[in-house]
Amino acid sequence: MTILGDMLFGGESQDVLVDGNAVGFGTGWSMVTTPKRTGVGAVACVVNGSQAQCPVGLLFNTAYISQWHIAVVQSGEPSAAYALTYPGAAQGAGVPGLEVGTDSKVRIVKATQDAGVWATREGLSDWSATALAEDSSTIKVVSLFLDPLTLGSSHVWAWLFIDGNLEWSGDVGTLVTGSSYPLRASGNAAITVYLDDVARDFSTSSGDAPHLVDWPDPEIHRQLAIGETTADSWWKDAAKNNAEYTEWDDAAGNDGDATYNWQDASAGTNKYQRSDGQTEATVGIDTHTVIQSYQIGELNTAPVINIVHRNASGTKFGGMVAHSLGPDRGIATPGASYTGAAALLNRSSGSWSISDLTTIEFGCGIPTGAEHDMAWRVSMCMLQWLTYVDVYNHEDFTTPSLPGGVETTPAGGPVFMGLGAGIL
Repeated sequence: MTILGDMLFGGESQDVLVDGNAVGFGTGWSMVTTPKRTGVGAVACVVNGSQAQCPVGLLFNTAYISQWHIAVVQSGEPSAAYALTYPGAAQGAGVPGLEVGTDSKVRIVKATQDAGVWATREGLSDWSATALAEDSSTIKVVSLFLDPLTLGSSHVWAWLFIDGNLEWSGDVGTLVTGSSYPLRASGNAAITVYLDDVARDFSTSSGDAPHLVDWPDPEIHRQLAIGETTADSWWKDAAKNNAEYTEWDDAAGNDGDATYNWQDASAGTNKYQRSDGQTEATVGIDTHTVIQSYQIGELNTAPVINIVHRNASGTKFGGMVAHSLGPDRGIATPGASYTGAAALLNRSSGSWSISDLTTIEFGCGIPTGAEHDMAWRVSMCMLQWLTYVDVYNHEDFTTPSLPGGVETTPAGGPVFMGLGAGIL
């Protein structure tokens, strides 16, 4: 099985600047501690027709089988239909999305104009039998599976699940590659919608079709540094007189202050502050499996490191994030105000596992030649992991069928079947 993850956000940072792969939420977004499905937070948005899209899209690609996964809470009954996910203005016609109706039921739609105009959307499925709750606390987990491989060209098979129950399945026809954005601006539903554990999984192998193999039910958790203020696990450089940061206390996530400061301004090799992280038992995911992310050469990327940082001068050096199981990764040069950054971390060899949380050290640093920049500050540094413990059982999925009811159960590559004069 080669199912990978490629995006996540879930309010784990409790900071609007940075969360998972998403950096900087649009107008109307906020982080909240409840309601949440897992972890420590979620995101909230007042659905009033003017909210901005989340900057990270849930990509649909015609070469991939994919799952969109969103845990949803509604504060009340929608006064108008709204987009749970929908393409942005830069996306082309034919990109899929999800609509919530005034009865809080869900269906699959697609954009019919290049500008992603909500009013011109086309429904591709029946409405779900199950409705989203309308009580500000009950979480409903919506998962949309899209398979453009099994039935060949011009056929995308879709399955819609709510709380693990199959609501609808069928051939939704031709779709195109593009991104749908959580809570894309649409109608004024006059409610607040809370999202948690938003993620996408995908596979390029038709043998991984969800009616053939179990797919993960994603969860998002955070891991904090536990060096605290005693500095007992900081990485030190003897050549720099064992230079360290003056403080380390990330227990509450972003504390909004210049917590981590250099003590030493000497030039030389790279300097970091790396701390032990919480263990898998501390985080509460010791029984989970890591969803591997993009494979880059021989490196495997899974956890995301999130930081909020600044450079008081606004004109000097960027920094880097460091961890003990792989190479460092550069981060953008910060300005004079605190800003957020998130980056996938590479593992030098092998695949990430939950046991890595027992030994990993992580933190931030300044690259060679930048040590004199005493204005560089970091106020939050944490890891996020996309994991799972439960799965979507492949036996709960219907088998895709071509027009005319010809069923297929591919064991390997894509199945192409000729009907009439055409080859599909």
